[in-house]
Amino acid sequence: MKKQNIIAAAVLTAALISGMAAPAFAAEADGASKDVTPRIYTGFLLEHERDEEKNRYTAESIIPQAVLSEESEAAYPELAKAFSEMNEEQSKISKETYQSILESAKDRLEEDPDYDTTFTDTGTYYVVRSDSNIVSILNLTTGYTGGAHGYEGYSTVNFDTANGQKLALSDAVKDEEAFRTLVKEQVYSEYPEVEKDLTEQYFEETPLNDMVWTASYEGVTCYFNEYTLGAYAIGAQTVLIPYEGNDSLFADDIALVPENYGMEFPLNHPVKVGGREIAVYGTRSEYDNYDSVTIELDGQQTEFDKDINTYSIHPTYFKTNGEEYLYLEYRIDDDYRGFDIYHLADVPERCGLVDLGRATLYMEQTGLTTTAAMTDPEDLLLSTDCNLLGTTGIQRAYRIGSDGKPEAKEPWFEILGERFLTTKTELNCDEADEEGNVIGNITVPAGTQLRMLRTDAESIVDLELVDNGRIARVEVNKESWPQTIDGIDIEEIFDGIMFVG
Repeated sequence: MKKQNIIAAAVLTAALISGMAAPAFAAEADGASKDVTPRIYTGFLLEHERDEEKNRYTAESIIPQAVLSEESEAAYPELAKAFSEMNEEQSKISKETYQSILESAKDRLEEDPDYDTTFTDTGTYYVVRSDSNIVSILNLTTGYTGGAHGYEGYSTVNFDTANGQKLALSDAVKDEEAFRTLVKEQVYSEYPEVEKDLTEQYFEETPLNDMVWTASYEGVTCYFNEYTLGAYAIGAQTVLIPYEGNDSLFADDIALVPENYGMEFPLNHPVKVGGREIAVYGTRSEYDNYDSVTIELDGQQTEFDKDINTYSIHPTYFKTNGEEYLYLEYRIDDDYRGFDIYHLADVPERCGLVDLGRATLYMEQTGLTTTAAMTDPEDLLLSTDCNLLGTTGIQRAYRIGSDGKPEAKEPWFEILGERFLTTKTELNCDEADEEGNVIGNITVPAGTQLRMLRTDAESIVDLELVDNGRIARVEVNKESWPQTIDGIDIEEIFDGIMFVG
């Protein structure tokens, strides 16, 4: 496939995924609850071909996917079905593009056997809104196919949360002519470098429902990809038309938004939110990791040296309790995650690092690992690792506190996965109830299988007896090594303990 066709295939994902919609905001679907904010997990599947002789990939495609949590699937079954169809369609598009770039990469290698650059096509989903009215997802596709520069393009999909129907822009906009005029005026105001002939032609000839858009918490954002309104050098353009002050322009439900919210956005790409333009840029060191970060507010840049060297940065913007924050999730060696947190005042101020990350969900059937989007600052599902009775993943619910950092909503972490231990000797310990209260003592015979249930991540681990559901509580001394319970090595008490690292 020629390079321009590959670029077109990537950018045209917008039209193929968004599709035409049924009438917007239909009656609430059976099972949906207006009190439930959909919890969305995003991840990716991988297609690649490796050249073992050159020790690199010949071509690589990263295919974005999105799923709902089990609770959200139950509340919004039609939305879950729509996500499944979206994933299937995106996989088809990405795999077709992958085959094209793989063919082009092999052709290039035939022409130049010493060529050593991987051809890529990478999609990443960003959840810009998720509430009981609308789910809006931005897909940023980037790639490189051997030319003078790479390519990138925005595509989007917007859903009616209750019935799972895809929304067209005509569902959101009540006055098309007024909307078009306002968007075009904003383009000229914010991007004077656009080419007038191309811009006028775009607004005259492009049907409303072929525009690329998201319905965020503050307004409708329109995206104009590279080459749409001008030369490659001027890049893409984004224009936000706010709900506030434009009541007659938008459908009623689209402007019904929560007071507090969070939205994801790409690194190195400005986003219009909170009444200003915000961008996060990472500076890479000679070792290809980020050793500093720059936050830009309406063109004013502030650089922060990082206390950690991270290989990825995932930004989320929060508005909560009248304040604005940035959570920059970082990843370092061994997939260790944390948040670098900033308060967005007139000048950004660093709040500090937190050893928590977005919760993950593994889909065993597809091998897909996904990560929870953070769209509700009162309900963040966060996770970390725990090293009591072995290494386990743990998670619990948080809210953003008055200091901008995560504040636990519950005392206990859930231990993730099906982790089991078996007693080697008789164990005498406290017994707890389902709420975590101590209700007495329990004697656990040798040879009893227990499921790791919950922990405070400090010393307490609750273990559920598989045969009868009773809960045994042990207190681990993690300051000693090996760890002990009542002075006894935990390896002498349990079989099945596994530490990582």
